[in-house]
Amino acid sequence: MIKAAVPNHPSSVARAGIARRASRAVPAIVGFDAAALGREGADATFVAEVLGALGQLDLPFRILAYVTDPDAVPATATEHAAVVPVRIAGGSAFVPRRVALAARLRTDQPSLYQASGVLPRAIPCPGVVVVHDCTLAECLTPQGGAGATLRRAVLRSVLRGQRVVTTSDRTRDALLERVPSLDPARVVAIPAGVSQRATRETGTAALAHAGHGLGSGYFLFLGGGRSEDEVRRVLEAWALVKAARPGPELLVVAEWPARKASDVDRAAAGLGIGAWVRRVTAAAGEGDHATLLAGARGVVLLPPDDGLGRQALESMACGTPVVVPSRAAPQGPASGAVLRVPTAEPTSVASALERLLADDGEHARLRAEGLRCARELTWTRTADRLAQVYEDVLAETRPARRVGPTIPRTPPVEVVASIVSTGEADRLRPCVESLAAQGLGPRLRVVVVCNLAGDGSAELVRNAFPDAMVVEQPRPRGFAENHNTGLRIAASEFGLVLNPDVVLEPGCLPALLDLMRARPRCGIAAPLLVYPDGTPQASARRFPNVAGTLLRRTPLRRILPPARFNRRHYLAAPAGPRPVQWALGACLLFRRTAWQDLGGFDQVAFPHLYVEDIEIAWRAWQRGWEVWQTPSARARHDHQAATDGAFFQRRTLWHLQGMREFVRKHPTVLLGLRPALADSRAAGGGERCSPDGGE
Repeated sequence: MIKAAVPNHPSSVARAGIARRASRAVPAIVGFDAAALGREGADATFVAEVLGALGQLDLPFRILAYVTDPDAVPATATEHAAVVPVRIAGGSAFVPRRVALAARLRTDQPSLYQASGVLPRAIPCPGVVVVHDCTLAECLTPQGGAGATLRRAVLRSVLRGQRVVTTSDRTRDALLERVPSLDPARVVAIPAGVSQRATRETGTAALAHAGHGLGSGYFLFLGGGRSEDEVRRVLEAWALVKAARPGPELLVVAEWPARKASDVDRAAAGLGIGAWVRRVTAAAGEGDHATLLAGARGVVLLPPDDGLGRQALESMACGTPVVVPSRAAPQGPASGAVLRVPTAEPTSVASALERLLADDGEHARLRAEGLRCARELTWTRTADRLAQVYEDVLAETRPARRVGPTIPRTPPVEVVASIVSTGEADRLRPCVESLAAQGLGPRLRVVVVCNLAGDGSAELVRNAFPDAMVVEQPRPRGFAENHNTGLRIAASEFGLVLNPDVVLEPGCLPALLDLMRARPRCGIAAPLLVYPDGTPQASARRFPNVAGTLLRRTPLRRILPPARFNRRHYLAAPAGPRPVQWALGACLLFRRTAWQDLGGFDQVAFPHLYVEDIEIAWRAWQRGWEVWQTPSARARHDHQAATDGAFFQRRTLWHLQGMREFVRKHPTVLLGLRPALADSRAAGGGERCSPDGGE
């Protein structure tokens, strides 16, 4: 059952903060439609302010802000890495941008996607639709003026969305009226906030006088984008005011380039009030706009774009009363902060303006109520409640992850180390001895999976390391299946995947554990692998591309050595801990919760060897887990680079089969796309070291 939200419950923000800040083992990714950034309008303001506020909250998920210009994302959003800008190709062109967005969503596989107005037709996750104003709700009727295509897209989106978020109660009511089949429990009204820039301190009557030659007592009509009928009504109302109450007060029509100057001047002259009408130009949302608001006696809105639109909120924040028709007046906490008029007819508006001029007590009351309302309706509060919507949807729709067979009820340990031996009994002794030398004692359990019957591995382990657990496979199995088996043998907080040709240097495993504990979202940690002579290996790498794969995984590597012709793929030895896109599976430490969330290695798609380490790192980044490497953990790896020894062999075929399955599972790699978090957090800059040539 879907839990109904209580839009204006006084404890909603407090409950949201408590629920969201509770620790959650598995991270999540929220995709966020930020295409409106860089444009004018309520939706652009909403996106910019909400992203900035979300970036300052303590969130249990990361937000991928899909935007055409990453530089347009507010710095406050990205300050703590909670919001990651992700560029979507296509610019402002609708169709190319939607195509690019679809590919991006398929690559990132977010846990949730928030759209502004219209959800993509096919998304790989639940959707939340934000309806910013009544204009979008109006388009759901043929009389709304929108085309049939847009009507169908909006209708389809609000019906498919797991939640529909409106920025006012009025918009919520309008939406439910026009879509009777929409479940009211899924429609949540979250009032938009008001920017802290729009306060009375940002503009005063003195500034207004200095900037535009305006004295005190003027009334402001924000005329940009309004219809001719609305402008005419306001001018007629002002003519009635001046006829009944001659005085020096002015009506200021503030417009940003949307109307010819002659339109206002001609209409004012025709009504005989040209001397009491001043037309100024001000940019919406900028300092000059706030200055005009703060210096005004009152603001006329016929009606606001939303039940409580940006202009009304900014006026309240500046301590300026707002005149609005009753049918469009806001509900909830702002209902008492505006002066309602019965209709938008000139006589009603004129009566309200005269009241504001004559009744100082009423003016003071409206000013105080507006300031109080603006203090409550902050963008932090809006973001907090929106984050709670995300949490509710994620809790309802989070799919069950395949975690494999139940772990036996053995006493839990800190680390289970899985070693797979396929005819490598001679390498096992130094490998297991290096584990024993890590100083974990009984906190470490070693599991050796003997993958080739009769090779002596099982006997060696039982005789030399009686505390280790032995698993004997009846027939040889692949890398992925063997390690899945090894890590499921016993309960532990962490699981170590280890090749028998790896010897951990002293302190390697404690350093990996320290890295994991310092970074709760680190799901996979890798040491710096070195050759037996101490030379660093290129054990951390970028995700593959098509050209590089053909070079590395076919006989072309014998003609065009990857060390020379594909250097960008390999990352240099790190100077300190760093995120990487993926690391060689010869030695990897997994957080158990991440391992279970990912379902372990994909043993079905990768039945042999190769690519399973790349693929699980790809899925880790998709799921919000990070992959890190630290040079304080070192391990000697006697890497054989078996595929380099012959022009073409069975392992070469396994390479190609593995890449085929990787592309089948993640086809957008062919477009050069990577999980957005991996691109952002694991750029892998710096000098390249000499690669080993194999994967």
